[in-house]
Amino acid sequence: RETRLPNIRDSKPSSARSSRQESKSKDLQVAEILDAILPPREFEEDGKLWIQPVSRTPATRLDVINLAEKLDTRLIERNAREIGICPIRRELYDQCFGQ
Repeated sequence: RETRLPNIRDSKPSSARSSRQESKSKDLQVAEILDAILPPREFEEDGKLWIQPVSRTPATRLDVINLAEKLDTRLIERNAREIGICPIRRELYDQCFGQ
């Protein structure tokens, strides 16, 4: 498989300002889509209302590996069953994928 570098002549020039505006527009679209799929969590703490949206930053490979290791450790610590319906496993998976 061959990788081809883009030819400068192939692309249209654009101002830095329009590129930034397009980037902000795309970020806003991503935020709206994520909020529609996973609505922000609202909770009250110390008499204040907090709103926590889902993170817009993609997880790194290391983040995923660390999370999987923590999940495995907690499953073992709490003696979750490996087969069948297990409320402990369900609780831990809900916590894991709720983040």
